Amino acid sequence: MIAVVHYTDENLIAMLEAGDEAAIARNQHLTSCETCRKSLDEYRSIVKVMADEASWNTRDLRDDPNPQTVATLRAFATSMVREDEEAESYVAALLEGPRETWMPRLKAHPEWRTAGVVRKLVGDAYGALTRMPLDGVEMTSLAIEIADHLVDDRYPTDTVARVRGHAWREHAYGLFYVGDFKQSLAACDRADAELSRCVVDEYDRARVGVVRALSLRPFDRLADTLALALQSAKTFAAFGDYGRVAAASISAVHVQFEKRDFNAALQTLLTLQHDLRNGDAAQRALIASNLGYCYGELGDITSAVAHFCAAAEIHEQAGSATGVLRARWNIAGHYARGGRIAEALALLTAVRSEFHRFAMHDEYVVCGLEIAELLLIQERFDTAEFLCREIAAEIDAVEMSGTKCAMTAIAYLQEAVRSRAATPKVVRHVRNYIERLPEDPNLPFAPPLF
Repeated sequence: MIAVVHYTDENLIAMLEAGDEAAIARNQHLTSCETCRKSLDEYRSIVKVMADEASWNTRDLRDDPNPQTVATLRAFATSMVREDEEAESYVAALLEGPRETWMPRLKAHPEWRTAGVVRKLVGDAYGALTRMPLDGVEMTSLAIEIADHLVDDRYPTDTVARVRGHAWREHAYGLFYVGDFKQSLAACDRADAELSRCVVDEYDRARVGVVRALSLRPFDRLADTLALALQSAKTFAAFGDYGRVAAASISAVHVQFEKRDFNAALQTLLTLQHDLRNGDAAQRALIASNLGYCYGELGDITSAVAHFCAAAEIHEQAGSATGVLRARWNIAGHYARGGRIAEALALLTAVRSEFHRFAMHDEYVVCGLEIAELLLIQERFDTAEFLCREIAAEIDAVEMSGTKCAMTAIAYLQEAVRSRAATPKVVRHVRNYIERLPEDPNLPFAPPLF
């Protein structure tokens, strides 16, 4: 095995002093080595704020590194490494048992309130989000609780602001993931406010911009979504982070979807698929899923199903249970569009059961309504009526967004099914209404006009 040679502290400091960020971004070792990249980021924060009056003195300076400065920087870096190492065991203890016990446990352990624990929670939140969404959101809530109470003078300047910004950004993404778009946008505001205190904030705020774009799109703010996505992609390209260029570009593709310009979207996605064919699992699954949707809208159901199957396989290999579920949900929908009703029903029933297990309540309800629509195609009114009662019980039990409005819509549907007046179009009308409630919980229900 070939030993990995890491950059020394002096090497990293010299890179930063050279000021060539483009060269740093192109450095293959820094791109692939998390250890050196983390040390470089730590030094970047420290070096940016080390300037004082002496920095502006015009007398000749020594070319060789100042041993005291190097020692100070090394002490800061060593302290942060120690925090990160301690965070491993702290977070493992913090996250024992059900999530309802996490916050009370944190309040009983003040020694866990460090920037290292925030970094660990933020780093692990996405993986948790894909396995158990509400766990992932709660992890970001813990990160915010710690970050918002960190004391600035314990850390080099910028450290606390950046840690808080990262925590709020990850919380914003978690809220977007579970469909709470308004609160996601509010969390983006907090993230931007914290990051604006940093000396260098363009890259981190571009990451917030992507989350903001995702959360704005459900409100039909297409121009704002497109502008944010393109600006973020431009910033990521300047820093040489092409994986995030892809994520930002996907947001722009979604605007093309909204405009129903599927041919343009397809070309963008095929280019991304080629450029990132060796990218990480999340990137490849995201592109495959969007290709599936695009092909479906273009009427190519076979290609759509093939790409969603590919996405499910990638998610499964990466251990993303919820990613697999969403891909299979899409496969079932395209089975139905292709007239394969029995296969669609079987797959939707299995997926809905998993949504319930993962406490994904909104998805559980919407998936149930899709099943009801297919049952009416088969004229299975009794089974559909029983399913409507199950859906009503779920909405009432978990107090979904706009529970009262949702119950009105489901009661209307139950009566229509009971009287045999319901049609698949009626179910679709109710389902579309239920899907809009997270964005507008007070939206009144109106029966269909057809």
